[in-house]
Amino acid sequence: MMMIDCWHSASDQAMTNMEKIRYLWHYTTDPALKSIIQSGLLLPKFGMRVCEKEPALWFTKNQEWEFYANKIHKTDGGRDVVLSFKQTAEILGAVRFGIAANDPRLKDWPTSCRIVGTARENRRITERHALKMGSNPLDWCASFEAIPVSDLLVQLWIEGHGWCNDKPND
Repeated sequence: MMMIDCWHSASDQAMTNMEKIRYLWHYTTDPALKSIIQSGLLLPKFGMRVCEKEPALWFTKNQEWEFYANKIHKTDGGRDVVLSFKQTAEILGAVRFGIAANDPRLKDWPTSCRIVGTARENRRITERHALKMGSNPLDWCASFEAIPVSDLLVQLWIEGHGWCNDKPND
């Protein structure tokens, strides 16, 4: 029988504050996982409204999921909807890459915004939207260089098991 390391959720665990921030997470989905594993790198990208001049690779202190990782999905009727975490996990699969919270490649939110050349108004719009949706931009950090997958902890969301370092035998 294989030993599985699974984290159900931060609220389900009796973790200390120090353990909760041992890793910052980059959340994504199964389709992205395949290309990341093939390349061996997690790459900075343009994408968020705040990445205007330079691509960034975003991580969060959020130990469960990051709202900004939710994907837009077309319904059968052709309408775009933002998926919840549960929907994202069911439809696309949920994956996260953990980096040590003290990794020197990470820059905090204000510093990251300066580096990528974020206009003040775009930063404020992003912050308001994030807070309204339950995210906290002060939990966000970015790297501006590719990070080898070998430097990261990779976990998959397995329904009924939580975040797992490996797939459990059912």
